[in-house]
This record gives sequence, structure tokens and C-alpha cells, in this order.
Amino acid sequence: MKVKWVLFIIICLLGYQMTTAQTDFVVTTKNDTLKGKVKYLNFGIEKKVQVTTDDGKKVYSILQTLAFCMKNELYFPIRTAQGYTYMKVLKSGYLSLYAFQLSEQNWDGRYLLKKDGAGQEVPNLGFKKAMTRLLGDCPEVASRIQSGELKESRINKIIDAYNTCIDDNTRNQKPVPSTGNSGKMIAWEMLEKNVNSLDAFEGKSNVLEMIQDVKSKINKGEKIPTFLTEGLKEALKDQPTVQETLEKALQGVKN
Repeated sequence: MKVKWVLFIIICLLGYQMTTAQTDFVVTTKNDTLKGKVKYLNFGIEKKVQVTTDDGKKVYSILQTLAFCMKNELYFPIRTAQGYTYMKVLKSGYLSLYAFQLSEQNWDGRYLLKKDGAGQEVPNLGFKKAMTRLLGDCPEVASRIQSGELKESRINKIIDAYNTCIDDNTRNQKPVPSTGNSGKMIAWEMLEKNVNSLDAFEGKSNVLEMIQDVKSKINKGEKIPTFLTEGLKEALKDQPTVQETLEKALQGVKN
């Protein structure tokens, strides 16, 4: 399981959660979504999750799951230096904040994870040093942490400042399109235009973000991950007016 999977599922399921209030579910590594009563089994060496459906109870190990929702809160398997552990989403973005269990009862640990895969437990000691190292690609934010303006007690403010910095830097970049990919880019720009013209629907902003991600990869000549294209198809399946444009865009990036 890769960090990229976890981050993609965050984008998709945050919107999904809002439309399935009070519904527990488990998403497996086979991309099956099982709805039912979910129970987190946090005992033993390997953490597990149990889901009870009309067909009975099933238990999945942490390496068999991509995510689960329990009592309207989202959890993901995150890999740290100590191995995989389930973490609960507290705040999402390019830099996201998670809670993890320091004991079997309380979700009192805090972990920061960037979209590029870099992560760091929020420490009680050495906070300035750890955070300036993790967030050093935004010098202004790192400087405010080092000066003491942004402290551990203002962790949400730190996340907002850092994500704004990343967003501004990304927006100001001027990618040089590859002439060999111009046809692909036109198709995706048309899809983006069509999605923008749609009435508001749950997940619209996430869809536009995914399209931007695809366009960025096309510009860089990178391979488009299957989970990204499949996620777009799933997110837009109830939008019939963009299906033809979507199919043309997807056709252009098929390997």
C-alpha cells in the first residue's frame, strides 16, 4: 500500500462521507466498499477492522484495507517508521493532520503527513526543529515557527499557512507543456471546462483537483495512475453531460 493511495482516498471519501451520514463502511485493497457496522479491533500486533453486514461478520487486517468510516469519522492506514497504524483524519489538505493512538483507549497522538509522502509525528519536545525541517520548503512558515509566532498549540494555523503557501507556489508556477502531449492536454482542459460549468455537486472541487493533478502529470510526461482515472470515473458517474468528454480525455492517457 502506498501513500499515494491513502491521499487519493482522502480526496474521494471526504465527499462520500458527507453524503452517507451515519453509515459505516470499509474500503478494501480490492476496491470493494462494504457498508455495515464497523468495529476497530486495536488489540494484538496487527490492527484489524471488523464489518458486520447482512452476510455476517468479516475481519480485515490493516494491510487489507484502504480506509474505513466509523461513527462518521474516517480512518486510514498510515505507514510510519514503526510500521502501519490506523490514523483518524482531523484536517485534510496537501498537509494533513491525523490522530493516532498512543494507548489502546485515546487518540491523543498527532501526525502530520504531506501529499508527497513526507510525515512527522508532532513532538512534545523539539517542536520547532521538527516542524521547520518538515515544512522548510515554505521558508515564511518555517520562520514563523522558529520565531515562536506559530506554536504547537496553533497547529491548525500552521497547517493552513503551509497549505496556502503550497497553493500559492503551485499557482505561480508556469509549466512548459510538452508539444507531444498537446492533444491530451486539450481533452483534459475541455473536461475541466465542462465540469466547471456543472451545477454544484458533492465532490466537484475534488474532481477539479484530480483533473489538475492529471494535467500536471501530462505536462511532466508522467504516467497517470489507474486509481486516479478510476476515481474520476466514479466521481462523475452521475453526471451524464460530461461522460463523452470524460471518455475522450481518458482515451488519450490509456497505455
